[in-house]
Amino acid sequence: MKKKKLLSVILATAMVMSMGINAYASSDTEVEPRGGSTYHVKVLKEYGNVTKQDKYLTTSWTKSDSYSVTETYEVEYDYGGTLTAAFAEEAALELGLNVTYGLSVSSNIPADASRYSKLALFVEYTHQYVEVTKYYLDLGSEITKRGDLYTPVDSYIDVVYKS
Repeated sequence: MKKKKLLSVILATAMVMSMGINAYASSDTEVEPRGGSTYHVKVLKEYGNVTKQDKYLTTSWTKSDSYSVTETYEVEYDYGGTLTAAFAEEAALELGLNVTYGLSVSSNIPADASRYSKLALFVEYTHQYVEVTKYYLDLGSEITKRGDLYTPVDSYIDVVYKS
């Protein structure tokens, strides 16, 4: 009888864990879900938006009168299959479909050809001072930290000149 209870606990634990839920057995007959942690974010101060240079899009400094930027979007869809039906004689229907759609967007960014320049990516962020509390559900404890939070809002491409 005791082996049967232990086997049911093992099977139930395996089933709960296979569903992606962390679990532990508190007794021979009971399997309880085990919580991980949750977060609570409280905004203490809003600073507004700030734009920061993220990275260079070109590797070398050059004297150029303009930069050309092209973004390409492509969507491809393929489908193929065979349908076979058994009648007095076999009949087969083959289907095939291939659709490709592309879109290019291009823009020209002027630059001062008498100065060394690079193309750079800038990101606009919302800047907030926040308090983050992490609750450990299975331990009944929490940790609170405060700090700056930068959330991306938009991005820009522009020319940067060597000083």
